[in-house]
Amino acid sequence: MRDNANRSRISSVLLMSASLLAMILLTSITAAAQTQKGSDAKLPCVGCAVDGKTPRLPDEHPNLNGFWNTPPRADNPRQVDKAEDGSILFEFSINFDETIPDQLCIDDSCQVKNQPPYNAEYMPKVKALAESMYLGTSSQDPEMACKPNGLPRTGIGSVQIVQTPEIIAVLYESAPSSIYRVIYMDGRPVPDDLEGSYMGYSTGHWEGDTLVVDTVGFNDDTWLGAGGHGRSKYTSIHSDKMHVTERWTRQANTLTVETTVEDPGAFTRPWVLAPRRVQISKPGDYIREAICSQVNMSGNHMVKPTEKDKGQILNGSKANSIK
Repeated sequence: MRDNANRSRISSVLLMSASLLAMILLTSITAAAQTQKGSDAKLPCVGCAVDGKTPRLPDEHPNLNGFWNTPPRADNPRQVDKAEDGSILFEFSINFDETIPDQLCIDDSCQVKNQPPYNAEYMPKVKALAESMYLGTSSQDPEMACKPNGLPRTGIGSVQIVQTPEIIAVLYESAPSSIYRVIYMDGRPVPDDLEGSYMGYSTGHWEGDTLVVDTVGFNDDTWLGAGGHGRSKYTSIHSDKMHVTERWTRQANTLTVETTVEDPGAFTRPWVLAPRRVQISKPGDYIREAICSQVNMSGNHMVKPTEKDKGQILNGSKANSIK
């Protein structure tokens, strides 16, 4: 009887100890989670403006450092959001070009007007490529083969900028894989033996508070754009003579890039893009690695229009009739 009583007391003590240990662990985990939640709210925001003022570096030039990822709310409220429980909502198909409407398009009646001014040699090739597109997607698009998007297609969304007086590095999260670009700020000339590349060779200088970037030395293996819900299907190829000029300006937490593309091999005149804007990301957000996986380039796996699509996917109210 005494042994049974002792064993009962020992079991009770062990049970109480286990319960106490579980309570301690639960309290620790809860406290850690609350601490992490509180620390997330206090994470530093690299390059963020304070009191609405544009931050500057010691050389008095605007500070472009930071992760730029969010469209300006006044123009496009869609963004990447972090909920109170810590989960992240990714808004796909964010359109950083505010001039392109959201409605889908499959014919010429809803094409945007500002597309490259191709010459007589290039326009037939561009139209042939346009015939292969459905809602801006084509198996002939170099992006489908995971080739870098190049300029100006890459844009300014989801980029980490690292700025020094001598160079500015632009790290792209997904274009379509994680790639980089270097802007030389030390006054060096463009090399005479420059080899063509996807992102070209960029040199920059300041004109007041505006960063002016000149990029040459492209190959002809990228497209200028396309996509845009099918509204810019005559925006594709270019020659290796392309010259891109960008003007970067920052006002508080908004970065604006104005772009002019000159291509004497393919254009009849310079092509001026609408300004593209992006905001610095929220505290705690950071650039992530993206790996591109090549799609089946035969075109057999690409969605193609059907008879039901005719007259359905247009601008205006009919855009919502497609299921």
